[in-house]
Amino acid sequence: SRVDLCELKRSLRTLADTQSITYAAQSLGVTYRTLWGRLLGFDAALGCKLVGKARGRGTHLTGKGRALLA
Repeated sequence: SRVDLCELKRSLRTLADTQSITYAAQSLGVTYRTLWGRLLGFDAALGCKLVGKARGRGTHLTGKGRALLA
């Protein structure tokens, strides 16, 4: 499937800056569910996990997510 690279970069950058899906979604003007679905769609389209969640540590980009953003 096709990936909107501008949307991907904007989503990853905002998530990297906020470390929170909730805050990233607010910043992007979408709901938590919309952003989470978008991120899962990117994972599926690219065949790798770009975002990880750790209890008590928020949400972070994986190594692949950071590499893609760079």
